[in-house]
Order: sequence, then C-alpha cells, then structure tokens
Amino acid sequence: MDNLTDALIQARQTAQALDRARASITRILTTLEGGVKAPFNPASLAAEHRAEHRMGVPSRHDTDTELRAFVLSRIDYLSHPGR
Repeated sequence: MDNLTDALIQARQTAQALDRARASITRILTTLEGGVKAPFNPASLAAEHRAEHRMGVPSRHDTDTELRAFVLSRIDYLSHPGR
C-alpha cells in the first residue's frame, strides 16, 4: 500500500510539473508569435541604393527568376502556418 501511495504522489507531482511546463511553453509561443507579428523596419534608403548599385556579380537569387519564385513561395508557405 505504501508503494501505491508513493506512486500516486509522484504521479500528481509529475502532472503538476507537466502543467507548469505547458503553461511556460504557451507563454513562450505567445511571445514569439508577437515578435513575428511586429512590424518590420525596412533598411534605410541609402542601404537600398547601395545594394542596387554594388560592384561585382549580382546574386543568383536576383538573376534566377525560377529560384526567386521558389524562395518567395517557400517563405510565404513557412510564414503562414496552418496551410
């Protein structure tokens, strides 16, 4: 009977620990989702201008339309969970 009582006490303690962990995870997810939904601060106009006129070979992403379409589609898909 003593082993059964100990097992029940341990089960209750484990259930409480799981509840605390679940609440903690919920708070973390809420915080992260809030950060993702925060407005994006675009780069300055000077940085954008420099990027448009930089020396050297343009990035593959900028020159390959299929790659660009794939990447943008993937970003869109991963940015909207539940699809």
